[in-house]
Amino acid sequence: MEKYFVANEEDKGNLFALGPFINFDKQLPKIGEKRLNIVIELEKGRFRWCVPMERYQKVGQAILERYLKDPTFINWIEKKTVKAADKLYDFSQKILKKDVSTLTTKSIQQLLIRHRVLVEEMISWGAIPTIVELSNEYLTNYLFKILEQKIKNFRLKEPLVYYFQILTDTWQKGLNIKERTDFYRLLLNIKKFSKRKFFKKLLKEKILIHMEKYNWLNFGYNGFTKSLPDYLKEAEMLIKQRQLKDKLLNLISAKSKLIKEQKRLEKKLKLNPLEKRMFKIARKTVFIKIYRRDALAFSLYATNKLLLEISKRAHLPLSLVRYILPQEAERAVEDTNFRRILLKRSQYCVYLYKNKKLVVLIGNEAKKAMNNLLVKTKKLNIFEFRGTVVFPGKVQGKVKIINKKEDVGKMKKNDILVSIATIPEIVSAMKQAGAIITDVGGLTSHAAIIARELKKPCIIGTKIATKVLKDGDLVEVDATRGIVKKL
Repeated sequence: MEKYFVANEEDKGNLFALGPFINFDKQLPKIGEKRLNIVIELEKGRFRWCVPMERYQKVGQAILERYLKDPTFINWIEKKTVKAADKLYDFSQKILKKDVSTLTTKSIQQLLIRHRVLVEEMISWGAIPTIVELSNEYLTNYLFKILEQKIKNFRLKEPLVYYFQILTDTWQKGLNIKERTDFYRLLLNIKKFSKRKFFKKLLKEKILIHMEKYNWLNFGYNGFTKSLPDYLKEAEMLIKQRQLKDKLLNLISAKSKLIKEQKRLEKKLKLNPLEKRMFKIARKTVFIKIYRRDALAFSLYATNKLLLEISKRAHLPLSLVRYILPQEAERAVEDTNFRRILLKRSQYCVYLYKNKKLVVLIGNEAKKAMNNLLVKTKKLNIFEFRGTVVFPGKVQGKVKIINKKEDVGKMKKNDILVSIATIPEIVSAMKQAGAIITDVGGLTSHAAIIARELKKPCIIGTKIATKVLKDGDLVEVDATRGIVKKL
């Protein structure tokens, strides 16, 4: 039997939001590759995406080879992903304008099914460049070899990761950069009133307007990850800082500075046309992930209206309704026994293809399926291991294992954040961290993107960090060479 491995693991998931990912590979036949039959395991919100190891790596290698041979391939993938994401945006906008209380349950179900189709299309195009990185970091390793040779040939002093970080960063940022720019402008405009009695009221009013426009960016699989108190706390902290204006100016000038520096490094390293193209592919890979992420967040924000209406009609908590498949909306309303099934799914379920049909397994049947499929792993007694560097630096600190929002309270300033894969709910802990280490991830992973934004030393894709380290371990993170040492 073919064995599967965990390609990604995160927290705060549910079957409705994650369901479309099971068909993340549906576009592979269009580029001459076989499907990968992903398996999704959910346990009380914690979820793992599992894929067949050997085939996954073969597909990743094949896509890299396609990059090398076909200069237009990444542009085609980008165009397809953006087009699919824009269709999803348009559909979501229409849902937000509807009075869903006037719709029949069947109509709501049809909208949920349409949403799934659109998300599947977007995800499956956007997954093609992601597969290259999540399997064996094929693209990253290819780029590292280029830089290693250039540094050796020209006897350069800067560390490899300096060149890698600049040349793979994208100036095509997501809407979160526009949100930050507008947020800093808002705070600068009202900072002059900070000593007035009406300041707190004014601040709240302005932030509510800002949230109306942008807070959907903070809509995760289970709802909003950022509340009004979170915004107010952050605003009050930023207003006290003298660097607020500098933060805004840095954001505004970041694009032109990055493009200028990339051109300078390309010239300094004497990159040939193929080498330039491969670094451009890395930048486009990051952009595709960001664009896809924003579109998915907006669609989940919009369809939450539909799930709330189903929750009301079925007299079920929203947390259970999030465990329906789109085609089960009518059943959730009409079948009172369905509640018990949803409750069991929320505790533990596995979503997979069985006999060429998609099924949701629960209870012992689900556990047996995973035991048969998954490669077994053990706790390792290792004192040094490696990963891929996405932002350079060298620090020492105490380990804190942070996999979910409830773990964030453990984090203290300059602790070393270790996670299977970081998620939006733990960004506050990432901000405190001296460095970030993950088991899984590539150029487009959440950890890679956020670490670059925060300028935190970060090593991803170690595969074993959470199996080797535990809370309180003292470690040295050498994010210039990609080495983690237990001290």
